[in-house]
Amino acid sequence: MITKIYWAARIVAYLACFAGIFLYLYHQADADPLVRNRGLALVGTGFVAFFVSYALRAWLRFAPRPRPDGEDPP
Repeated sequence: MITKIYWAARIVAYLACFAGIFLYLYHQADADPLVRNRGLALVGTGFVAFFVSYALRAWLRFAPRPRPDGEDPP
């Protein structure tokens, strides 16, 4: 389940960053800065999603593993 959330966060991050950069660069010369600012917000959302995905990856890597039944801890 955590692995699926990890991959979903990665995909959202890539899509948000791509869409944000496209909106920002495409509307940079326009007089209306609203769309350009939304592009920057999407880039920020992408960075947050990348942070979440890296935190989940660290959790998956460093979290204690479940022990088989009947096995004593070292």
